[in-house]
Amino acid sequence: MTGRQLFNKRLIEELRFQSGIIRSVVDCTIALYIVIPALVAAVMIYKEAWQNISLYWHGDLPFSLLLVLVFLFSLSSNFRTYIMEADLLYVIQRGKLLYGLKLHAFIFSIMLTMFQVIILFMLLKSFLRNKASVFAYLQITMITFSAIIIVPILLKWIIFICSIFFIHYWLYHLYRKMLDSPFFCYCSN
Repeated sequence: MTGRQLFNKRLIEELRFQSGIIRSVVDCTIALYIVIPALVAAVMIYKEAWQNISLYWHGDLPFSLLLVLVFLFSLSSNFRTYIMEADLLYVIQRGKLLYGLKLHAFIFSIMLTMFQVIILFMLLKSFLRNKASVFAYLQITMITFSAIIIVPILLKWIIFICSIFFIHYWLYHLYRKMLDSPFFCYCSN
């Protein structure tokens, strides 16, 4: 079994589990009276936003607020490894299998986050469609995609550097404490 095959198997299991949860919450009654009317209303509001932007978007609203909200939305995603507790020992002993599983899970997580951000951008496009907002739209796009890709890598390096600093600080103080102890003291009598 390869890492890709194991990832595909875990992904199918996860999708079945999530669809079971959705089916248990959204039965026919809920779908008929809440979900379908909400979808119809959302389509109508989105169409109205394309036609009458002034009803939904105030010109004095600071652009930085929107930028911060989109940035925070892009950071809210998580990266799944699809490693189960039951087979943790088996997968860890086979490094190539673990690497393949983590690689495919990471790529899938990034693709899922990109899909969510593209959907968000499609929603925001109705508000940012005039010529003055095209540059703002490009800024949001670039910052969000950089947040998706660069922030996890940057966070990993920050944690790594902090841990090296902590270990160095701890070893230095341990060394100083050992030198100050009477056991290591050179006494000439």
